[in-house]
Amino acid sequence: MNLKSKDSKPIVHIATDEKFIDAAYEIYERAFPGNNVFLVLINNNKKEVKHLSKDKNYVFIGVDDNYIAYSESVFEKSKLIVFHGMSHMHAQIALKIKKEKRKFLWTVFGTEIYDNKSIIDGGIVGPKTYENFVSS
Repeated sequence: MNLKSKDSKPIVHIATDEKFIDAAYEIYERAFPGNNVFLVLINNNKKEVKHLSKDKNYVFIGVDDNYIAYSESVFEKSKLIVFHGMSHMHAQIALKIKKEKRKFLWTVFGTEIYDNKSIIDGGIVGPKTYENFVSS
């Protein structure tokens, strides 16, 4: 797929203020220059960030009553939506958006697994890993 064509649709990324997002931004921009929209979900009204670089072209969205509707309006122009992690905020968007004619990609960060008691109790990690990392 040639994303530089006139008919190309942007790749929309849903992210939070995490340390891996700047690297993801660089990777996707190198692969698909100018065709990425990074929506960063922020829990505070001041939209202060701790991990993200200020020189990137992020769109910050305060998590309020309208963040899902705003996200959906951006998705209307996209065929691919990339979820960087799957927090509760991400999941709310994933559950509510129209899914027709769209592709989704979920990048697992790990917290989705290690903070989920039902997965860990199901044996996703071995006993040594659990003892050394998860239980502590």
